[in-house]
Amino acid sequence: MKEFLKKNYPLFIIGFMYFLMGAENSGYQVSLISISDELGLIESTKGAIVAVQYAAMLIATLIFGSFGDRYGKKKMTIIFLVVLIAGCSLITLSADIIMFGIGIFLVGAGLAMCNTLITAAIIDIYPVSNSRRMTLAQIMYSLGAVLAPLIFSALMNNGMNWRYVFSTIGVLCLIAGIGYLALNYVPQEVVFVPSDAGENEGEVKAKKVPWFFISLFIILFLVYVGTETGFAYFISSFFEFNLNAQTLAAGCISLFWFMEIIGRILSAILNKYKYKMLFVCFVGMAVSVFLMGSSTSVTMAYVFAGLAGLFCGPVYPLIASIGVSLAPSRTATVSGFFVASSGVGGMVIPLVLGSIGGSVGYSYSLYFLGAFVLIAVAAYTTFLVKAKPESKKITKD
Repeated sequence: MKEFLKKNYPLFIIGFMYFLMGAENSGYQVSLISISDELGLIESTKGAIVAVQYAAMLIATLIFGSFGDRYGKKKMTIIFLVVLIAGCSLITLSADIIMFGIGIFLVGAGLAMCNTLITAAIIDIYPVSNSRRMTLAQIMYSLGAVLAPLIFSALMNNGMNWRYVFSTIGVLCLIAGIGYLALNYVPQEVVFVPSDAGENEGEVKAKKVPWFFISLFIILFLVYVGTETGFAYFISSFFEFNLNAQTLAAGCISLFWFMEIIGRILSAILNKYKYKMLFVCFVGMAVSVFLMGSSTSVTMAYVFAGLAGLFCGPVYPLIASIGVSLAPSRTATVSGFFVASSGVGGMVIPLVLGSIGGSVGYSYSLYFLGAFVLIAVAAYTTFLVKAKPESKKITKD
C-alpha cells in the first residue's frame, strides 16, 4: 500500500489540480452572463472578457514556457499557483471591469503555466504509462467542469454572488499548492535504455526534435481549445437568445463536460487505437458542433452538446501525450508551445463567436465553429500521412 501511494501520489495531486482547472473554466462559463450584466458589457463584447484569460495564457507561455526546463518544474508550478491565487483574490475584491480584467489575466497566466508544467510532469514522472495517466488526469478536469456549473449555478440562483466562484477556486488552489510541495519529482517507472546509448544521447534527441510534426500539433491544440472554449462559453447565450431557455443552459454545459468524461474513459480503454480514434473525434466534433447550431429545441441542443462532449473528450489527452512525447528531452518547452497555441485559440475564437453572435445570431457562430474544426482534420491527416505513427513507434504508450 505504501508503495502504491508513493507511485501514485503525483497523479493524485496533479489530478486534483486538473479538477480545479476544469472547475474554474466551467464556473467562469456559467457565471459569464452575471458578470456581463453587473459590469455592463454588451453581447458582442462578452467574448472579450473570455479572451483576456486566454491572452494571458498565450503571453505567459511565450515568456515563461521554457522556465520549467531551466529552473525546475516543481518550483515554477508553485510560483504560478501563487499567481493564480492572487488573480482569484483580485476578482473576489473587484469593483469594476479594470480590476476584474487584471484578476482574470493573472488567473489565465497561472492556469496556463500550471497546465504546461503538470502536463510535462506526467510525461516525466510516468515515462511508460503517461498516455493512460494523462487521460485519467483529464477525466478529473472534466469532472470539475461537470460539477462546477451545477453547484455554482444552484448557489447563484439562491443569491450567491458570482465572485464566490473565484474565491472558492483560490482557496482550493492553496490546498493543492500545499499538497504539491510534498510531491517527489522523480520518475516512478523504469524505461529500458540500450546499453550502447551514448553519453550525449540527450543532446542528440534535442537536435532531432521533429518540429514539423510539433507544428501540426500546435495547430491541433489551437483548433481544439478554441472550439471547446467557444462552444462551452456560448451555450448560455445560445439557450438565452435562440431557445429562450436560459435556466436550462447550466445543465447543458454540465452534460457537455460529463460526456467528455465518457469520451476520456473510452479513450483509455481503446488506447491502442488512439491514432484512428483521434481522427474520428475531430470529424465528430465538426459535425456535432455544426448541427448544434441548427437546434430548434432544448432536446436537440442537449443531444448535440452531448455528442460534442463525447467527441471532444479524448482529444486533449491524446494530442498532449502524443505531441509532448515527440520531444522527450524538451517536455516543458514543447508543452509550453502547445499551451500557448491553446491560448491563441481560446483568445481569438470567443471574440469571433461573440462578434458573429451579436451580429447575425449564435446559430451562425456554431456553424462557423463546426467548419473551423476541419482545419484540425486536415492537420491531423497530414501527420498521419507523413509520420505513419502506426507503422513505427514514435511515441510511448
